[in-house]
Amino acid sequence: MKSLVARQFPDFNDKSAEASERAREIFLRRLRSYLQDDVEPFHVCRMVSHIEQMYEFPHWLGDLYNACDWMDERTTQAQAPHIRDSVEQILADCAENTVDGGN
Repeated sequence: MKSLVARQFPDFNDKSAEASERAREIFLRRLRSYLQDDVEPFHVCRMVSHIEQMYEFPHWLGDLYNACDWMDERTTQAQAPHIRDSVEQILADCAENTVDGGN
């Protein structure tokens, strides 16, 4: 995937602020899909470690790392209400930061 992006967008820097913002937008979109029951917990949780590694533990991940502990591909939303709580908190925090101008 990385080589495909590099060929298509040679000036794109995956460590840049722009890339981090795009990752945040995609992540928040995935969280909204989760709340609509379109995504299982495991699919949200498996994004966390990749984002942490790429963007050095961004604040917009909230406490999802801890909430995702012991999650596996068979876990359903009904079995993981704490994930829903974390997702709702992250979305609320991000909405609040947008209203405050990101501060």
